[in-house]
Amino acid sequence: MQSPMFISRRANLRRLYLHSRRLDILSELLATRPDTKWVPVLLTNVQFFIFSTFYPVGNGILPQYLIEKRSMYSLVIKQNGKKYEDNLCLFRCLAVHNGYDLLSLETPTKDYYKKWVKLTKPSKQFSGVAIEQFPDFETCYKVNLEVYSLGEDGTYQSIYKSRGRHDSTLYVNLYENHASYIKNLSCYAIKFQCKTCERHFPTSFNLHRHQAICDNKTKYVYPGGFFKSNQTVFKKLEHYDVNVPVEDRSFPWFIVYDFEAMLQKVEQDQTQHLKWTQRHIPVSVSICSNVPGYNEPCCIINSDTDQLVSSMIEYMQQITNKVGDLAKEKWGWILDKLTTEECTGGSDDVSVKMQKSANQRILAEFEKYQTQVPVLGFNSAKYDVNLIRNVLAEHLCLHQDENFVVKKNNAYMCISSPNLKFMDIMQFLAPGTSYSKFLKAYGVEEQKGFFPYEWFDDISKLNHTELPPHDSFYSSLKKH
Repeated sequence: MQSPMFISRRANLRRLYLHSRRLDILSELLATRPDTKWVPVLLTNVQFFIFSTFYPVGNGILPQYLIEKRSMYSLVIKQNGKKYEDNLCLFRCLAVHNGYDLLSLETPTKDYYKKWVKLTKPSKQFSGVAIEQFPDFETCYKVNLEVYSLGEDGTYQSIYKSRGRHDSTLYVNLYENHASYIKNLSCYAIKFQCKTCERHFPTSFNLHRHQAICDNKTKYVYPGGFFKSNQTVFKKLEHYDVNVPVEDRSFPWFIVYDFEAMLQKVEQDQTQHLKWTQRHIPVSVSICSNVPGYNEPCCIINSDTDQLVSSMIEYMQQITNKVGDLAKEKWGWILDKLTTEECTGGSDDVSVKMQKSANQRILAEFEKYQTQVPVLGFNSAKYDVNLIRNVLAEHLCLHQDENFVVKKNNAYMCISSPNLKFMDIMQFLAPGTSYSKFLKAYGVEEQKGFFPYEWFDDISKLNHTELPPHDSFYSSLKKH
């Protein structure tokens, strides 16, 4: 839209709605994307700019069909035949509502206006009561305010609906910026229209009852529906009459690892807010597991990051092969039952084909479950994986479709391949849990040792036969 659209009536909103429906948003997105690699997927939000024209409820010119309406007082012309020009039409409606005669409205109207001035303290030139001030109007005069707009076809729409906090209710018709008093609401309109779905009703009672359950109200639709935990593979197996005992429904094997890095000093141009001092180069990785035959820690040392990660993945693959053999011993009967189960019916029967396809899906899912070993690290999502991320993707073949990565900011929450699933154990601990607290919670007597990180800037220092000086254990980061 090249210029703002003026909206003063319900019909103008309808015009804005139709204009929005005609917009070719997809073509606009394709024309403004950075390059052809970007593909529109979802329109997440729309921004509207609203410029208030400050048209309060005051004087106005009514069309003939409203002036001739017997169920309302137009309150446009004085008794002497002159038009009102003081913008006090809403206060006149209040005076009529409170029982004052049409011939003597001026005195109570001015009294109500003076009370309003004390409450709101408007500018010297009063232009009327703004729509956003209607709640204050109700509070000031202790009256419910119901504002409607009547069309020439006899259809009315609700402009402002009171919360019903007071005993008395003032019904007002609003046309542009003029308010008229509705003396008989039941005869006011021929039909009543819902402002959200535009349905018509014969009575106001039916309209109010419908508005409470209108389908076109604002709805909050959450992708994926409501939250529910996913079924485990053992729960899915129950649908195929494969009931695994509860004690056998956990995956008992896992691998743990930890990287150590040397800090090489770097000389780079520093900025006002950032200064590079060292680069972390991984030189060793320690691997251990609870898999029989691989219970002892294995330390791999190599200053070449690519060869280090390659040796790590190769050793972990050996562990996963052993886990595969153990899993077959534990759950082999499940695979046998799924592969040997016969389906009744002819080979061309659609139901038989669907059943075979379902068996193949659950079989593939369970085979992946029993061969994928969790690889756990402590704070590995933020540190260890970032050390080797440049080469880890190649060695895990993350470009293949069956692999995936879950990343949160700069942390790698999960890296999944067919045989390994890298996860950070800190995602399952309470916030603020340190490594020392984690060891203490599980009764581990060993403690995290002290390491001269800033002193260790060359892999040849691993050949030293004695500890470095005491000053070498100082950390400029922790200041101790």
